[in-house]
Amino acid sequence: MDSSIFVIVALQLILQEHAVFGQEVTCSMDGSILSKGRCYKKYMEVMNWETAKEACQLLNGSLAAFDSKTQLQDLDIAMPFWIGANDIDKDGVWLWASTNESATNLLQELWALSQAPSTPHDCAVVMYMNSTVRVGGSTCANQLHYICMWPAHNASDSSTLASNSILSTP
Repeated sequence: MDSSIFVIVALQLILQEHAVFGQEVTCSMDGSILSKGRCYKKYMEVMNWETAKEACQLLNGSLAAFDSKTQLQDLDIAMPFWIGANDIDKDGVWLWASTNESATNLLQELWALSQAPSTPHDCAVVMYMNSTVRVGGSTCANQLHYICMWPAHNASDSSTLASNSILSTP
């Protein structure tokens, strides 16, 4: 890893405060990473996709959803993790589980070259392949690590930001 990237990531982890919409926001969960007004945390326990989704909901969050490749890069992914997209209802139509909003365009941009977005694998995985962050499909029953997300909180009063378009109220 480039040392300048390491320094930037380390500073984000230490401070975990950024200005979003003119407010200082922070992530209150230890080990979480702030990106675009959302807090993300990688969990090293392994479980199937549905159980991972439920585990995030028990923490008042959801499996991770993303607006951009930059958010995925902020997480420093080194192994496969479940994220919150699936095409369980209709093959090739990927939706974020937290909102039912389309995830297809972003996922196609990041799709691993060895897989097409319409493979028989119904649940999305983020991974690091060929020096870049990639997304792939996996059988939902596979046992993998997972990433949860929550809206960031206002640093002065710890209230949840209402500006988060991906995370719905659990």
